[in-house]
Amino acid sequence: MPPRMIRHSPAPSSPDSALNDVLETRLTTRLRTRIQRGGPIPFARFMELALTDPEAGYYTSAEPRPTREGDYLTAPELHPIFGQCLALQIVEVWDRLGRPVPFLLREYGAGDGTLALTVLEEIEQAAPRLAASIGYEPIEVNPHRLAELRARFAARSLMANLRDLGERLPAGVVIANEYLDALPVHRLVRRATGLRERYVDWSEGRFIEVEGPVSDPELEAACCNLGVATPDVVVEIRPGVQRWLDDVASSLDAGVAIVLDYGGTSADLFGPHHPEGTVVGYRRHRLAASPLEDPGEQDLTAHVDFGDLVSAARERGFEILGVTSQAAFLMGSGLEALLRRAQSKPSTTLQDLLTLRSAVRRLLDPRLLGGFRVAI
Repeated sequence: MPPRMIRHSPAPSSPDSALNDVLETRLTTRLRTRIQRGGPIPFARFMELALTDPEAGYYTSAEPRPTREGDYLTAPELHPIFGQCLALQIVEVWDRLGRPVPFLLREYGAGDGTLALTVLEEIEQAAPRLAASIGYEPIEVNPHRLAELRARFAARSLMANLRDLGERLPAGVVIANEYLDALPVHRLVRRATGLRERYVDWSEGRFIEVEGPVSDPELEAACCNLGVATPDVVVEIRPGVQRWLDDVASSLDAGVAIVLDYGGTSADLFGPHHPEGTVVGYRRHRLAASPLEDPGEQDLTAHVDFGDLVSAARERGFEILGVTSQAAFLMGSGLEALLRRAQSKPSTTLQDLLTLRSAVRRLLDPRLLGGFRVAI
């Protein structure tokens, strides 16, 4: 029998059950059936299936997601100048390592290759010798996006740069741009009776959150390590960050890992500003009404705890070279010079300039993408 749960909040009345069954997504039906048969599941499991279920997950769908017509827009899709800045940072790493050959670039959450193609194109201009020997390894769960990536690489005669999944990095750079935020989180809350975990249940025609015993003792230890003792505030634990760091640490001999994402420290994220945690859903460039609605049809994300990330990285032997804002990182990586270069090109049109300046404002604005964090 599943543990007895305490309902987090009463579920609102549901629509007609027959109509509700018709409107259910494939994944909703499967999750509902699973919960009805086996009891509530940890929110982390719900989030994992909603995003990466092989048949109906949000990130495994054939539909394009990070586009102006899709559900959200990341910095690489906003403008190539973002990838150009990253390319110059990669060239600097290669130079400081003594210009090793071979040199590998690994990207987690590679998508259709938008960022990679911009990076490789800029490297070709900035460091032709590196461009001739660099390998690119895309890590991507969506087979549709991988197929598109390979087609785009073939169209630009870059197939020779592609490397096999899991290849060791004797020297290289690892990029995780808006990747860690999509790793599932367990949602814990400290009550007067002790630490509890949020589960997802099905009641009156919809998914709801309920509270129950912590599903794994290691989560209690992780929560204690964060030093967050505020009662009745949701704390999000993301075990996948440690597994991701283990993967990078076991494969990279020399080089740099660059994490770009939105987040803060435990004190920033798990307190009065976010009493219910930071998990949100995105659909059509807008916040969804609830992260529990229509699993597989909306993006789910939670802020990255950069304090926990840095601590876990140090435990695995990484040296922290810096943690800063994305705006500061881009400025330090040559954004101003790239902006001047684009403005001085004879082929640059007025529309090009307007698009570029609008993108740069968004990339530097601390209320928008400029407020993202970067850990190196």
